[in-house]
Amino acid sequence: MHPREAKRPVRPPRMNFFCRIYGHTWVHEAETPKVVWNNDKSLSELFPKSEGEPTFYRRCVRCKEKRPWDAK
Repeated sequence: MHPREAKRPVRPPRMNFFCRIYGHTWVHEAETPKVVWNNDKSLSELFPKSEGEPTFYRRCVRCKEKRPWDAK
């Protein structure tokens, strides 16, 4: 690695042109965990079993940036 390359600052990703002018347009979204279906002992009913908690976040419609969102 060349010494000049090591001194370059790390820049954040560039913001969308419209986000710079008008600001972000946030949309609330959630990622749901995978659901596994199990049956009971008599094999006649199915019961859902979740593999974790859903994660909530806000996503900008224009630039697709994600930020955490505390859903209360």
